[in-house]
Amino acid sequence: MRHALLAATALLGFTVPYAANAALVLSESVNGGGFATVCTGNPACTPGVTFTDPAGVVFLILGASSNSPGTPQNGDVTQAAVRVTNSSGATQSIVLRASDSGFTAPTGATVLSNNISGTVVTGSPANLFSSTATAGAFSTAPIVSNITQSNSSGANSNNLAIASLAAPFSLTETLDFTLGAGSVITFSASADVVPAGEPAGLAIMGVGLVGLGWIVSRRRSVSSLLPA
Repeated sequence: MRHALLAATALLGFTVPYAANAALVLSESVNGGGFATVCTGNPACTPGVTFTDPAGVVFLILGASSNSPGTPQNGDVTQAAVRVTNSSGATQSIVLRASDSGFTAPTGATVLSNNISGTVVTGSPANLFSSTATAGAFSTAPIVSNITQSNSSGANSNNLAIASLAAPFSLTETLDFTLGAGSVITFSASADVVPAGEPAGLAIMGVGLVGLGWIVSRRRSVSSLLPA
């Protein structure tokens, strides 16, 4: 197994009444403060959104989308090519959450998938990271990764079998991480629901990172991102 990008907790999703105008909401919280909306869209945020938290954390979102109300084959919420920069002089604890409601498919016996990939542009010994996917009241175990080393990259995913998922349900991808002063990470992540027996979802292998120009050269020695 490889060594890794990203660290820390998960927020449980919530079931909400079906809303015809349900929209993706990408929100952030720094140091335990209230959540602020980074962007919203139906079905996607406008590409290239930049949001700066008062604490000095800068978010650049090249892609974030949802396919609510879903299809019989798949329901998903995706963060693609996100850059997070701690431009302050202090360590910051951050939660970034992409969520949409009103999913009506797929239902019944399903598999919930949590997928993450990315690059540590500038690391720090203080850095931590985890990600969790939530469908209704069901959550995957957190994926915990090491994001301390600069110029490292990798990917990981995990799954949760759900015996009976009822509609309507919300779908949320939550990233919980700590960045030391000056740290920069880029990543793509998704929460996916598919019928049981279907492929459980694919990790987003650096979608959009090419566009940002932060892919680490294959000739360099790069530490892997997933803990053994």
